[in-house]
Amino acid sequence: MPAWAASGSAPAGAGASASPEPTDIHLVSRNGTTTVVAGHDGIKIAISGGAGQTQQDAKQLTAYWTPARMKAAMAGTGSAQSTAKGAGGMKKAAASPGDNLYDGAYPGEYVPPSPEFNGVPQAGTFFWTDSTGTGRTCSGSVLNSPRRNLVLSAGHCLRAYVGPNPARHLVFAPNYHDGLTPYGLFPIKVNGVYEPEQFLTLGQNAGAEYDFAIAQTLKNAGGQWLEQATGPGYRLHTDTGYIHYPATMIGYPGGASHTKPIECHSLTTHWVSTDPAAPGDFPRIPCQAFIGGTSGGPMIVHDGDSPSGWGVVGVVGGVHGGGNTESVSYSAYFGAATRALYNAAVAGAPPAQPPSPSATPSSSATPSPSPTPSSSASPTPSPSSSATSGSPTGPTPSPTG
Repeated sequence: MPAWAASGSAPAGAGASASPEPTDIHLVSRNGTTTVVAGHDGIKIAISGGAGQTQQDAKQLTAYWTPARMKAAMAGTGSAQSTAKGAGGMKKAAASPGDNLYDGAYPGEYVPPSPEFNGVPQAGTFFWTDSTGTGRTCSGSVLNSPRRNLVLSAGHCLRAYVGPNPARHLVFAPNYHDGLTPYGLFPIKVNGVYEPEQFLTLGQNAGAEYDFAIAQTLKNAGGQWLEQATGPGYRLHTDTGYIHYPATMIGYPGGASHTKPIECHSLTTHWVSTDPAAPGDFPRIPCQAFIGGTSGGPMIVHDGDSPSGWGVVGVVGGVHGGGNTESVSYSAYFGAATRALYNAAVAGAPPAQPPSPSATPSSSATPSPSPTPSSSASPTPSPSSSATSGSPTGPTPSPTG
């Protein structure tokens, strides 16, 4: 693990712990391109500035997003997003286990329920309007950071807002439920969406291992920064392995019939994708009812060293945009690439921009997200940490747990 990626004592059941604050960040600019050098190991991300946009005002956005508009918002849609959990529903699942596209529950596997609840301050939903003016949503969570202004989500949720794209009323609403925004609405900063360069270059399928994003927010209409309003966000965990038990997942289903978030208590295990179009290693978590709109929702574990008491180990996304079915969800693995993206967002460096149509994908732009998990990253009780192709591993959650 890089020296800057983790420090301090590990939280119970979460493996190695992540650094509470980034250190040793250097910015080097030349010809409009900035290179972030994060930490003693010198891991870099090449990023470029984008064209300016008109920043939408928090008070105007608060006036725009009436309770009726928020309740009517649908799961997000857009290029490279139309089939993901966070974007207009899900692909049709393969007919049966054994097909290389199948990523759902297996016969006899217990899938915990996901009841509605009134939410928590650190989890929320994005609202924006598409090119037709239709309200859209995707889930996210507050990240603990020095500037108190960061939100974590899936890359495919915010892909359309990387670089010089229209903001279209884009806000984050922590603890939204029933048309209420108890902490206000937080505009997303123009050109303030950070995504790994490989996700932008490779796309949602080939780049599924990099399907995560961090967005900078501005103050709400009351003049508060995000963590001033909500309290401390989730601490980012990186390089903690694939297996976490217990783990909690929170998401916001889209559509007028869903006015509250859902939560599920389950476990994450190690899944090796069997889809050649979306290769890689991913955390896998069985939970019912995670449908369109839940992409970007956090997967969290208890963390006694975090100011919030929780750490985030994944977001709904990754292979097949978070999964082809509502019974099993996935995340990109949080490793060196995730830590480097966080460091860039904390530093306020210009985010990576979408590649030109003629750009050639690079395999070295960001660190690999999926090292082979070590047995020391497995929590107690001790489930198997061996990777599985096309089937779950680890302990089976109890129906009463």
